[in-house]
Amino acid sequence: MRFYEQQHPFSCGVDLHARTMHVCVLDHEGQVLVHQNIDACW
Repeated sequence: MRFYEQQHPFSCGVDLHARTMHVCVLDHEGQVLVHQNIDACW
């Protein structure tokens, strides 16, 4: 597996459950860009 050795402009976290997932995207300063619950059912 390759690992990045430099900083990225964004960070993303996903909390995945059976029927929903929660997504959060932060910029490099820690400001929240996306904070949303999404239906995971297809």
